[in-house]
Amino acid sequence: LLGLYADRVSAFDVPESLSDQEIGQLLDLLFCEEHQLRIYSIYALGEKRIQSAVPRLVCLLFERDEEIVGEALLALRKIGERKTLVFLRDIYPRMSGENLEFCAKTMNEFSDGAIDASYFDVELSKDHQEALSAPLEPT
Repeated sequence: LLGLYADRVSAFDVPESLSDQEIGQLLDLLFCEEHQLRIYSIYALGEKRIQSAVPRLVCLLFERDEEIVGEALLALRKIGERKTLVFLRDIYPRMSGENLEFCAKTMNEFSDGAIDASYFDVELSKDHQEALSAPLEPT
């Protein structure tokens, strides 16, 4: 899904720096009705590694829209906030496809490769376990 999205959409332009007011506007756009504005705000906040966006980005992990979830995962990975690992663990058993694989890679990156099925309080599917055991790729 993320690869398909990258092929369809050219990269957004993000200003060199963002004022506090612009950051506030981007945070507000995370939950607006317009899908493309939501995607842009997630992308911009991730690109600029805005720490204050982390709680709202975590909320987006629980959305039903796979594209929103994927962008939120990507933004959280760019920001690099390891404290989000507990939320990734909670949502991981419900993920599928590319988001599942990307979430597994992100969790392994945040934990320095220490995540396995014993980290979860539910039984993981074979696909989930395989994604967790995939080798880390350099970022």
